[in-house]
Amino acid sequence: MVAADFIYNIRSGLDHFAVALNPPKMRTHVGFPIFWEGVWENGIEGDDEERTKARERWNTCTREMQPGAIAVLKKLQPPENRRNTDFEIYFLEALNRLSNKDRHTHLPIMSVGLASSTCSWNLPDGSSGTGYDPRYWGMVQDNAELDLPEGAMDVEIRGTPKIAIRASGKKGDVEVPEYFERLISNVRERIFTPLFPFLWTAKP
Repeated sequence: MVAADFIYNIRSGLDHFAVALNPPKMRTHVGFPIFWEGVWENGIEGDDEERTKARERWNTCTREMQPGAIAVLKKLQPPENRRNTDFEIYFLEALNRLSNKDRHTHLPIMSVGLASSTCSWNLPDGSSGTGYDPRYWGMVQDNAELDLPEGAMDVEIRGTPKIAIRASGKKGDVEVPEYFERLISNVRERIFTPLFPFLWTAKP
């Protein structure tokens, strides 16, 4: 419930911000556009109904905005061809997935692994040992291969659960609270700050 409320408030806040970037006559028709890089271009052969509607929606949301605001929004649109999984590029895409998911079902919260993990074991000769996970991401997941001595038994693994929200398969996982912390920072620094000068104000 807390996660869903957070997502709703961020998405709603962005929509209200987009409204403030438009003159009053447009304020019942716009929201914050999150589509894909190039959505502003003319339709191309092969576009399906969903893509056509997205292009139309982009035009509706931005046609009355100042050019500087539109330039910022274009830079924020997630690229379609993923070159990596950099959160800095895809933070709006992840927000949109979670927001759409929450409108139809409960957000699936799950543990995806153990961070800062250690393990202990006993050996047939009566001795015991301990170790830690050396992998750079520091998380043990299902089917992980552990570096244990031959004959190790009574193995125990301990660590801090890593909690994530799943919106579209394993590649769609976002970790909490890390995702929330970075999302707030990105919204402030990459959206509100550069777009603030373009907020619409009525002329006297």
